[in-house]
Amino acid sequence: MNKPSLFACLLLLAVAFDAGAADPILSSADILAQQREIRAGMDARTDRYVDMPRSTRKRILADQDRLAVLLDGKADTSQLDPSTLDEVVSLLASIDAAVNRTGDERLICTREARIGSNYMTRVCRTPSQLREQQASGQKLLRDETSGINCGDKNGCI
Repeated sequence: MNKPSLFACLLLLAVAFDAGAADPILSSADILAQQREIRAGMDARTDRYVDMPRSTRKRILADQDRLAVLLDGKADTSQLDPSTLDEVVSLLASIDAAVNRTGDERLICTREARIGSNYMTRVCRTPSQLREQQASGQKLLRDETSGINCGDKNGCI
């Protein structure tokens, strides 16, 4: 399998889809074959794996082992329940981030309800995006609570 197609499946799974759109169905055998190629490259220390830190290698190997367990006995990703599919997507994104980038660029995927709807949407964010979102939410809450003026005579306004 050539390098552009090697990560094509990873890219497809890592993208967040709207609830109305169908998730791509990928063969478990194809995913596991890609992981074997990555493992072989790490063992041979070729190309992008030459300067990879030992801790990153260990994390990739652990993610690959977990992925193999999740996909065991499944022909494709359509046979996975939503939470398992989310975990598979997160593992693939984590492996992809470790292989292709450095730093804190892994994706954390969750299923979130859309406002005003009962449909769930898969949303993938980096840890830095999650921290920024949490900080902005806390700032908004502080700003709202600081605008409340309470006095003995008037109560709160």
